[in-house]
Amino acid sequence: MLKLNQIKKDPQVQELIKQTEIAMGAIGYTEHGLPHANLVASRARDVAKGIGLSLREEELAAISGFCHDMGNFMTREYHNYFGSLLFHQIFNEKFKPKEMFQIMQAISNHDKAEMNFTNKISAILVLADKSDVRKSRVMIKDVKEIENDIHNRVNFVK
Repeated sequence: MLKLNQIKKDPQVQELIKQTEIAMGAIGYTEHGLPHANLVASRARDVAKGIGLSLREEELAAISGFCHDMGNFMTREYHNYFGSLLFHQIFNEKFKPKEMFQIMQAISNHDKAEMNFTNKISAILVLADKSDVRKSRVMIKDVKEIENDIHNRVNFVK
């Protein structure tokens, strides 16, 4: 059974997150790299623990949190689906099927248009992801551009 610390050390996951940081920086989008991944993983674990889930469910929530945005390097639109499929491609057969599908569903359902929850891990990921509100996530400095994007507006606390 894989744990978050093993996922974090995986060279493919590390590169996907690095490429996401580069891609988001290139388009001036809100930071979605390693700081965000670590924070969301930590908060997801905390929420899972706080509502009394098992240690394994806490781990699955944290893994989902860490990997949820790794599809952003391909495109912002549909990044949730790409991330889910990439996770499956990298870790297929290293998780029990039920765990794999919970993680895949959480990653694919964390974006605003696709929030259809049928497991606790999915709901926890959304809470953890949307709770990351930091001015340091805003990469552009033009106030008019900031006001035109919901992600930047939420994070650019005046």
